Amino acid sequence: MAAAQLMALGPPPRPVSTTGDGSTSRGQDSPRERFITGSNGEKVYIGDTASLSFLDFLRRHLRPYVGATPFTDGERQNPMLENDAAHVMSVGMNLDVEEEESLFRSYSEATSGLLHLFTSADIDDFMEIKSGTKREDLAAHDMVLAIGAQARANGSRDAQTAAMYFSRAQSIAFQDMLTHTSLSMVRLFILLAFFTLGACQQNAAFMYLGVASKAAIVLGLHQPMSWKRLQKADGPNLRLRIWHSLCILDVLTSSILGRPCTVPRATRHDLHALPLDPNQPAFNSVLKGAALLDDVCRILSRGVIIDVATAEELLQNLRLWSQNLPTCLRQFSCNNNSPLSTIDRQSFFGRVHVSGVYYFSVILITRPFLIRYLMGKLRRRSGYETHATVNSKEAGLAQVCMSSAIYMGELCRKTVAAITTSDLPFGNMCLFKTWTFGAGLILGYSMFAGEPSSEFQEAFSGVCEMLRNIGEANPQSRPYNETLSTFADTINAYRRQNSHKSRRMVDQYIDQILVIDVDQEPSSHGDFTVATHNTTSASHGEHGLGGSLTSEDPTLIGLGQVDENWFAQQTWDDEQSWEGVSMQFLDNFAIDYGARIM
Repeated sequence: MAAAQLMALGPPPRPVSTTGDGSTSRGQDSPRERFITGSNGEKVYIGDTASLSFLDFLRRHLRPYVGATPFTDGERQNPMLENDAAHVMSVGMNLDVEEEESLFRSYSEATSGLLHLFTSADIDDFMEIKSGTKREDLAAHDMVLAIGAQARANGSRDAQTAAMYFSRAQSIAFQDMLTHTSLSMVRLFILLAFFTLGACQQNAAFMYLGVASKAAIVLGLHQPMSWKRLQKADGPNLRLRIWHSLCILDVLTSSILGRPCTVPRATRHDLHALPLDPNQPAFNSVLKGAALLDDVCRILSRGVIIDVATAEELLQNLRLWSQNLPTCLRQFSCNNNSPLSTIDRQSFFGRVHVSGVYYFSVILITRPFLIRYLMGKLRRRSGYETHATVNSKEAGLAQVCMSSAIYMGELCRKTVAAITTSDLPFGNMCLFKTWTFGAGLILGYSMFAGEPSSEFQEAFSGVCEMLRNIGEANPQSRPYNETLSTFADTINAYRRQNSHKSRRMVDQYIDQILVIDVDQEPSSHGDFTVATHNTTSASHGEHGLGGSLTSEDPTLIGLGQVDENWFAQQTWDDEQSWEGVSMQFLDNFAIDYGARIM
């Protein structure tokens, strides 16, 4: 874009100010809380830490640099927050025992590490539903099948199965359970919340969690010793399992929406004083990670951008948690020759959820510093700031944010490979897709601002590939991938503008004298793409920013060729480089797919 055109768009917003205590007050250079229109036309609140608020920030702040694009002008489209419920076409669907068992397995995989509402004995009892079974237990049975069908996502029959069983359980939940509070009721509303998260009905999920949390308080689940006094009546650790499942889902859901938790913070248990199931390492780890994430969200909700010292303290707490993770959560192996056992399938998703909580938490802590760092870089390149200094510690935290997003993209790429290889379900990765989307925005923003590493491109490809696969299994999730697709096009357009601007500058002073035309074989080098059906990492370069796509699929991300001299044309005046950056967290959680995959 020519300088005159850029100036016509108006200068970008100015930086934020610093308060006396060293923290940074919220200004234009940060996402802000907002109200958006829900599916029913009502305005709903989204906090400033939510990915949707960050998306809105990027649209507003990148438009002065690139102009109007489908991405920068897409602020009216927020279908990621709420979708209409699926229409139930049949209420007489019956499943045989084998199919129910398959759906139970899918449920266990989708909820691994997030919910621990049933023991293996409970599942066995569900398979033998008798005429005298309580209605609330019948409803829980239906919700397990609904979530299993939603996760498996094997065509329209699974979609209808999920909708039918959800509708039936929902009807039971609202008959008289609100006036007859029970543990089964709390468990049922947690399941309703998880299902609606998978259906991209995040407001509904938040409401279900609100009901579950109030009912849990009525039953005294928040009392540290209630699990021990009532264990004989309720079953081994049932109250603890339900309470911890509620706390996990509440914190994770509230954090992605930027809203206060529905479970009061003062009622949380001291995790070190309570017994945890040794057979559930992923669940126990997510529980502890969610407590740290809650600390992060509480600090970020104060209305100021956290100072460097606070950010470093939070990162060190997360690092201490990650260093104490069980070894079994840090490595996973699979290959084409040996199918995964039921336990391995469940543990895989648990490990993915542990990693996702970690990377998401790091991104939330460091994103404010990334915003300041990259906005400063964009302003300097556009001539709006010429002598601005770069705080080395803030720049280092910005690099930590980018590294966490890169790790998330790598996790996505390898997760897609593992899921495809082992025929695992994509249908309900309700929280992971939101974490992935947030990482994709970080990666896109970094590349827009000129971060040259090919790691960003490959990580962005991994994110897009993950969201594309989730969108194919769960159509309600497609807006996530579509939004990143328009962002990718915007990045490409901005790169072309910079390239053309540099070429015009060169053409003013130099001409090409001699052109030599030699017949050669057609070059195999072209746009950067990754085959949609290939589960391996594609080669990558600086010729473009690709998604995991083929040219035959125009609806998915595939940026055209970017001028190969683009990176060389950028002005690098920042004090921080990748070398010497003190990483605040450990290396990526490893997934090994065996020789045939690698």
